[in-house]
Amino acid sequence: MPIMDQVHEIQMLISKLSDLDIKVPDSLQVRVVLSKLPPSWNEYRKKMLHFTYNYTFEQFQTHLQIQVQSRMRELQVTNSKVNLITEIDLTMTQNNLKVQKKKKQIQEEIKC
Repeated sequence: MPIMDQVHEIQMLISKLSDLDIKVPDSLQVRVVLSKLPPSWNEYRKKMLHFTYNYTFEQFQTHLQIQVQSRMRELQVTNSKVNLITEIDLTMTQNNLKVQKKKKQIQEEIKC
């Protein structure tokens, strides 16, 4: 499940608790979301857990959304680099095959 969907789900639970006059502090809400992040987010989680500034849940949500978007952009850049390298490798391989074929033709011509 995408991270922001999980945040939304937690918001819904908090809202239901609020309807029952049960207050959940922002810091607890933030920590709940942090605890639900996947292992690939460990660095971010550690950073946020040791951060001295106490975010409101809305501030944290904005911060998290920016982080998600940033990771998505990084992934797109990485994928485009992989595609570019694959294309370059393919071109080099094709060129190498052409050169080898040409060498073979020359060697055969020399033999004759």
